[in-house]
Amino acid sequence: MATAVVVVEGDAGIGKTRLVEMFTAAAAVRGARVVVGWCPPLVEDLPYAPVLEIVRQLGEPAGTERTGDRRRFFQQVADLLAGQATATVAVVEDLHRADGSTRDLLAFLAWTLRDSAVLLILTVRGDDLTAAHPVAALLAELPRGSLDPPAHQVLRAAAVIGRSSDHRLLAAVAGLAAESLDAATAQAVEHSLLLPVGEGYRFRHELVRETIYAALLPGERARLHARVAAALQARLAGSHGDAAAVHLAEVAHHFDAAGQAPEALGASARAAVAAREAAGPAEAHAQYERVLRLWPEVADAPALAGTTRHALLVEAAAMASAAGDNLRARDLVGTALLEVDRTADPLRAAVLLERHGRYAWLASATDESQRSYEEAALLVKGQQPSAEQAGVLAAMAQCLMLRSRPDAAIAYAEEAIEIARKLGATAVLAHASNTLGRSLCHLRRNDEGLGVLREALATAIEAADPAEICRVSFNLAWALMAAGRLEEALAQAREGGPAPRPPLGPGRGGRRRRPVRRPGRGVPDPDPRVWWHAPSRPACLRAARPSRAVPTGPGARPDAVGRAGQRPGQRRRSISRRLRPLAAG
Repeated sequence: MATAVVVVEGDAGIGKTRLVEMFTAAAAVRGARVVVGWCPPLVEDLPYAPVLEIVRQLGEPAGTERTGDRRRFFQQVADLLAGQATATVAVVEDLHRADGSTRDLLAFLAWTLRDSAVLLILTVRGDDLTAAHPVAALLAELPRGSLDPPAHQVLRAAAVIGRSSDHRLLAAVAGLAAESLDAATAQAVEHSLLLPVGEGYRFRHELVRETIYAALLPGERARLHARVAAALQARLAGSHGDAAAVHLAEVAHHFDAAGQAPEALGASARAAVAAREAAGPAEAHAQYERVLRLWPEVADAPALAGTTRHALLVEAAAMASAAGDNLRARDLVGTALLEVDRTADPLRAAVLLERHGRYAWLASATDESQRSYEEAALLVKGQQPSAEQAGVLAAMAQCLMLRSRPDAAIAYAEEAIEIARKLGATAVLAHASNTLGRSLCHLRRNDEGLGVLREALATAIEAADPAEICRVSFNLAWALMAAGRLEEALAQAREGGPAPRPPLGPGRGGRRRRPVRRPGRGVPDPDPRVWWHAPSRPACLRAARPSRAVPTGPGARPDAVGRAGQRPGQRRRSISRRLRPLAAG
């Protein structure tokens, strides 16, 4: 029998001690000697506490031979455990509390007693462990103590690749001959460090990988990352769609970790585009941020990125907002604004200010949002009619409507509608008409407002703008409800807009989504609403569904809609409370 080390890991209270007690009881029945030591909560003044308890149970006076010669003491404990007349099971409980001296002694025992009839069982609380925990290094080292150098080489390569790796990639990074690689991986599997999974391997525990990675010297770490990046880059030719986005992101990460800034910047820029096209705004945003970070380090950054820093800032802001980080989106557009001369290019500045206002509004910075919208509206005043000008005016109208200033909103919306209609900018026309109709209804001009909203819905459908379709449908249902036309409101809420279900990219709740470019605007629209997912009806309207069906047929009472016992006014308020948090404006 040879020494084995068993680590029992689990959260507090999960039953680690009970499991070990059952095992040791069975071992004792079969003639094994069982000894147990505990690591106390306070370890500062108690070095070797669990080991001294084990020594005492084995019949040796605790500490009699600790004369300051550490190695001699370690060897005495090893000899005592190995010299028992029968197999010995030594249990150390609560290893996460162990002092540094105890950890060193256990590592020594695991190595020294490898040919002895001794089983070491260590229990550890997993929820207390991170890669930075001192016990993590011990747990990673225990099974590696008897590995051959090629196995160590494989583990270091695997740690840099990540939690899992296919065999071909591991072979390219480890740099071993085929036979040596097979023997090394077999040894790592035998020691329960790697698990064979499909066509490759993964670490049995992420903590082991993190600890091995943390122990790498900077030079070796950079070289291994460069090998991984080169190997992955060679595979990109056959990658498409989501797979290409993942591979590009991995290539960018490894080039970055290798310190190769030009290669990392180029790969990150391509990965951002791939993630955006695969409907992954959070992933695209992360890649754009890496490009921005590396930009000052790379002389030919625009050529490698395939764009300017200004355009990159605007696109990064759009992805940040689509991913829900509107504060960062606001800051990125603010940086882009610093690069625009408001006097020389007022229209471009106005478009960016409108975006800044939108992101600020979504980040609940309403006063800042108002200032941005107002400055944008001033900059486009007197400019030649354009889709950009109409878009800024429509946004200003929406801002005023959301701040309960319908009269002022109507004036801006009508101006935007006039320009958009002349230019055939259908998306802007739908947006401005939507705001106009909602503002008219706010002033109790219901028939006029509902007519405008229905026209806005038709225009949004013509523009193939699902975000605007959802917004108009919501406003139309709300306006009908406010006018007391509950059956029509519920029918509209159920129907929503006849937008098609997008075919690309996973969305929230397992839905699928795709980016939608808005026609009719002169510059790419970084509106976060272009990242949209379509259920069978707009998600913002599903809350309007009553708790039971609308009664139909002879004898049906109109006031029977909704929850039993509610009067019409109560029902309107109830539905209003359910809809209000979902209002997109």
